[in-house]
Amino acid sequence: MEHSGIKLMIHSTLWALGVVLMLLGITWLMFLGLGLIMLASFFSSQRRTGGRRLAAFLFYAVAAAAILFRDLHAGVAFAQEALPWWFWIVIIGVGLWGILSELGRWRKTRSLT
Repeated sequence: MEHSGIKLMIHSTLWALGVVLMLLGITWLMFLGLGLIMLASFFSSQRRTGGRRLAAFLFYAVAAAAILFRDLHAGVAFAQEALPWWFWIVIIGVGLWGILSELGRWRKTRSLT
């Protein structure tokens, strides 16, 4: 993918979807949200090497599937858990930090070309 605007849009969309899934308060959706955030790093403007991102995405996706099957068996797959107030602050803060830092890197690369 060569167009940096499209990469920024895909990165931001995956980040936002990941954060929204995490905020729903369902355990397996939290892990799926973390996996989407790891997947978003493939579209980052910052060059990273290694397979750790793919391994992290696969870990969170497999964990989400395992927890979903466990919760389906127990009958609580779509039951929300009460989350503490600090969880909301941390998740929103990390989400905003991730999007704003990616936007800042994107702007730098746009000004260099």
